[in-house]
Parts: sequence; C-alpha cells; structure tokens
Amino acid sequence: KAGPYHNLEQVRLLSCTKLKNYDKREGKQLHELEILADLRHHGGAVCLTDFTRNALVALWFACENSDTEGSVFVVNTADEETFLKVAHKDIKKSIEAILHFITREADTDKDQEVEFQGQGTLVESQDKPHFWHWTPAHLNERITAQHSLFVFGLPVPNEPSSQKIIIESKSKDQIRQDLKEIHDIHEESLFPDFVGFAYTHRIDAPYEILDAEEYVRRGLKAQQQGELDHAIQDYTKAIEINSNYATAYNNRGIAYGRKGDLGDLDQAIQDYTKAIEINSNYVKAYNNRGIAYGRKGDLDQAIQDYTKAIEIDPNYATAYNNRGIAYGRKGDLGDLDQAIQGYTKAIELNPNYAMAYNNRGIVELILGEWEKSRADLTDAKKTGMDIAAAFRRQNGSVEEFERRHNISLPADIAALLTKESA
Repeated sequence: KAGPYHNLEQVRLLSCTKLKNYDKREGKQLHELEILADLRHHGGAVCLTDFTRNALVALWFACENSDTEGSVFVVNTADEETFLKVAHKDIKKSIEAILHFITREADTDKDQEVEFQGQGTLVESQDKPHFWHWTPAHLNERITAQHSLFVFGLPVPNEPSSQKIIIESKSKDQIRQDLKEIHDIHEESLFPDFVGFAYTHRIDAPYEILDAEEYVRRGLKAQQQGELDHAIQDYTKAIEINSNYATAYNNRGIAYGRKGDLGDLDQAIQDYTKAIEINSNYVKAYNNRGIAYGRKGDLDQAIQDYTKAIEIDPNYATAYNNRGIAYGRKGDLGDLDQAIQGYTKAIELNPNYAMAYNNRGIVELILGEWEKSRADLTDAKKTGMDIAAAFRRQNGSVEEFERRHNISLPADIAALLTKESA
C-alpha cells in the first residue's frame, strides 16, 4: 500500500531523479509518472504495482522461485468504482495531482501530516480514495515486452478486489520450460535490453543442461516452423547424447528429406536406415525411407520399404497410399492396377482419406474410367481437399496431363480439376 510516508518518499525520489538529470530519455523530457514507471522496471522502490495484461507473462513471473508456491493475482480494472484510468493527457500532471494529495507548510497538527524536510508537509486529499491504473506508452523495451500495466493509489482499508491463483512449487520449472518452448516467453524476451541480456548471462545464472528428449522436442518445434537447419542441429545433439535414439535419427531424416537436395536425401536415407537398425519394427522409418527413395526415383526400393511397413502394421493406411503412389509413378498397366489396390485398401482402413480418393481418381483418369474417377475426385473434394491445387502441383495443367497420357478428359472433370476451392 502507498501510505502518506511512502507517497512523500515518491516526491523525494522524483526530486532526486530530476536533480541527477535522469528524467530525460533520448532528449525527451519524461513526466513524473513516466519517471516512476521507468524506475519501477529497473528495481526502484516506487508506489506503482507492476501488473501485466498478458496472463502468460504473469505466470512466468509467478514461477520465478521453484522453492515456494507462486501466485497470480487477477484484478478487474474495468471496475470503475474501484479503479480510475489514467489517460494519456493525465500523465502531464504531477504525481500529487494524480493521486489527489498536496504539500503545504508545516504546522503542529501531526495527526494528519508528515514533515517534508522542513519545506512543508504531505496532506491527503479529503476525496474518496481510489486505485488508478495506467498503461504506459513505449518508455523502454521491458515495458513493451512485458505488456505492463501499473496499479497505484492512496491507502484504503482493503486491497483492490482480486482473484488469486496458486502455482504449486513442483510445477514451476515445467511451466517455465513450456512457456519458453511454446510461447517464447523467457528472460531474454521479457528483458530485451543490454542490462537484461547481461543479467540473463550473469555468472551465477542457472546452466540449462538438456537431455536427448528435450533436444528432440526442440527439433520438432524448429521443424514445424520451417527452420530445418536448426532442427537438424537439435536432433544431432540428441544423437550425440544418446547414440541409440531411433526417434532422433528418424526425425533428422525427415528434416533432411524436406530440404530435398540429392545429398540431403542420401543423408535422410542413412538416418532412416540407422533408425531401423536400432528398431527393426520402426514402421514409420520404413515408410519415411520409402518416401526418400521415391523422391530419388528408386521406385522399386520405395515399394520394398512400404511393403515392409505394411508387414509390420497391416493397418497402416499411409503406407498403402504411398505404395500406390510408387506403383502409379512406374506407370505400366499392371502397376496402375497395383496402385488402385493400394489406394482402395487405404480407403478401407480410413474412409475419410482424402488423398487416397484423389490419387485413385487420377489413376482412373489415366485408365479412362470416367465414372469411377468422377466419384473419387468428388469424394476427395467433399472431405475438404483442394483437388484442383493438388492436381496442378502433381500434374501441371489439364492440357499437359492430357498430352502426357494421350487422353481427352470429359469437360466436367476438366472443370473439377481446374476450379480451386474458395
């Protein structure tokens, strides 16, 4: 709480700040409330209570000390009976004017005043006390990064109405780790200035030692964000820690495979092979290696891997679909029949498998089976697939497809493959 003496100290602190010429930032004169906010964010003892408008930021600060419970307090600043909002125009006022208290010449009535270094006394306003809330403009990087909102006011019998959420001490470390990985909330993001950077890298800062599983989680996150080189680095660290970590080899293979160059595909195949050596029943590694072989044009080896995946897991719809693609790319009549069989089995296992419907429909076009193709393409579209965009990526234009396979598509099917979904 801010009592009369504490308010007096704010006046004294402001006076000292101005005397030392700390009330300017890049040539801009700061108002008193801005000075207090800047002081607060650098550890100064001021009358402002630092809240945040971001619940996850509040959660991060509540998890600071894992030895004790933490608390997140939620207050409703929209409650106008309790809170008054400090508007932008109001910050030009002195802190006394905002808080509704004044200083006056000292007298002998000590029951309602505090001496102010012989210059006068601080006297509370007779107005009903309130709490104020203020969202500052960009004063420093920390205030912006932390979504800061300040609450302050005169002393009242009770604190402002709030809800208290308890954070168990045993949960704090995991919560902070999740905030960092999922929401990018950590010391460097919340204190984005030189002082904060130096503090983050202080001599007694906790050293983060990651295990292999943590590196794999980091790699997955980087991979999802398209940062393939970073993902590969994390998977490599996981492998260095645990050389028998099949999942790390498999996932690094996926990252190399998505890079797509010939050398990367070779590296992907090596990683999938190593994962299979560690776990001979690693069905996804067989499937993924089949994809890599297919991208290199080694369709027979791809088909072998898909077949092995199916032997391990006869209900693996993805492997049936992918084996169908490999047979379809071979292109002979018997291979096309095998492709249709693969797509059909995938659909039996997963009746909503849009890609399998689409792929079967394309093969049926090549075979001139218009009715079957029309039905399959329509089913693929009904499941939400943009079949026109998929057709263009895989086959180019309708005209190119017709020339390549020496066919002429019915007009309605050609239109179905041309009009993209909204």
